[in-house]
Amino acid sequence: MKKICALVLTIVFSSCKYHAPTVNPEESPNAKAAKALLATTQTPLRIPGKAYFFGDSITQGYDGQIVNPRNWVGLVAAFIGWDGYNFGVGGTTLEKNINGVSAPQSMVNRVGEIPVKGAADKYLFFAYGLNDVGFNTTDLTTTQFTADYQYVLGKALALGWQAKDIVLVNIYYCNEQLLLKETGPGGSATGRLAAFNNALSAIAEKNGTHFININTFMKSNGADYLLSNDGVHPNETGYAVIAHGIEEEIRGFQ
Repeated sequence: MKKICALVLTIVFSSCKYHAPTVNPEESPNAKAAKALLATTQTPLRIPGKAYFFGDSITQGYDGQIVNPRNWVGLVAAFIGWDGYNFGVGGTTLEKNINGVSAPQSMVNRVGEIPVKGAADKYLFFAYGLNDVGFNTTDLTTTQFTADYQYVLGKALALGWQAKDIVLVNIYYCNEQLLLKETGPGGSATGRLAAFNNALSAIAEKNGTHFININTFMKSNGADYLLSNDGVHPNETGYAVIAHGIEEEIRGFQ
């Protein structure tokens, strides 16, 4: 009899275990922040001219599966009325060397693609650092990043672009541990992304270029809700939020 009672009590208590309620991702604070931002109405800027965008897969518009035509470059160009030229190439770094080998599509090796500034040219955007952080090899350091970025900016200035025409976009919000493709000499790489973003801010300040802190903007307006399943590339909502943040900054440049 005692055994039967014990069994009954076990079943009763098991059935009374606490189960956390399922949270609908669409109702999370991050989702609400992103939706609130995108529900606001911005008056489109109408600034005819050309803008050039150099960067990696997120400039290109990759969302973890495809290159989404509703990427931030296209959205920004349409909002402002520019002819936008997207030079984003997936998997590329700004720095020249990865594991001691010169990367042919790094921005250092692509400086020949920077156009001579013409009368209709408005802005030259650089959005690099994601893969410089992610590859995490001994030659991809903040010191070398700073030197290589200075080299790229020097080439742009020599082609007639002025500091006020150049925009540096910092490294997007993402899951840093999922971003890392190499462990690196130090093992843990927590804080690597922040260190590169600090370097980017210093580069912009030294050269007097525009600087857009899109990382903080994304954190404040959706954070993880803006990311695709790979935890690194934005989803379509993420690209819309990035575009919104960049448009706000450009409005202040005028």
